[in-house]
Amino acid sequence: MKKLILTILFTLVLSGSAFADNHCNENRKDWIKQLKRDLAYDIEDVVYSNNQCFVEILEHSGRSIEEHSYRIAGDKRDDFKDSEERKIRNLFFDIFNNLDQPLDINWVPPDYIPSVHPDFDDGIKYFNKKEYYSAALFLSDFLENNIQHDIAPKAQYLYAETFRLTDDYIEAATQYLTGYEKFIESEFTPLYVMRLGEMMIKIDYPKTGCELLNNVQNEVPPVNDDIYFETEQLMKTYKCPKVVTTDGDIMLANLIKDTKELIQ
Repeated sequence: MKKLILTILFTLVLSGSAFADNHCNENRKDWIKQLKRDLAYDIEDVVYSNNQCFVEILEHSGRSIEEHSYRIAGDKRDDFKDSEERKIRNLFFDIFNNLDQPLDINWVPPDYIPSVHPDFDDGIKYFNKKEYYSAALFLSDFLENNIQHDIAPKAQYLYAETFRLTDDYIEAATQYLTGYEKFIESEFTPLYVMRLGEMMIKIDYPKTGCELLNNVQNEVPPVNDDIYFETEQLMKTYKCPKVVTTDGDIMLANLIKDTKELIQ
């Protein structure tokens, strides 16, 4: 019942008007496509219209949306035993009564992220909601099948982050190291080294960790200010001595080799 009322509410709010057409921009179409896919996860047997700019549900669980609307909205005397369902029904009527004009046909929510790949998109959504175990599953699937994708270095970094943020420091170190080796020329390379250094300290290899942190600024491409200052802060937090490195590339290569042996 809860899903049904939310379905009707979503249709009313997002369809805007009966004369809505497909003349919206690509961002809007992409967001609507994502939204339809997300709704389909929660609503079984849903049939949409071909409209690319709005979510218009034609049928749900074998009934037309008109049949559902008549059954729920047509009889306000229904006795809802569940107080949460009653609140949802009231919210439905409030929004319906105040819906005096359709939304901008090109509107997308502020947190909208353009679609890259379904697994990556879902991984990002769960990551942003701090549901790291679910995020890891989707990001792992993406990396397994799309290692050559342009977004793969970011996916690998976020995958490693899911372990750091759930305190699985050994697996996090392994995944940062994997990212460094697979995507050594990506913009995420300094981040891989910085987080790898932090993880080595966390798993009781402070000397190696501090040496990695000292070498972050020697990475290619050069680190930006945010990474530089975060590295400096980590070195202060973990009381790492500041060392001016020479032959940075050779030293870092040896450090990476030693680190790999320590965590295997």
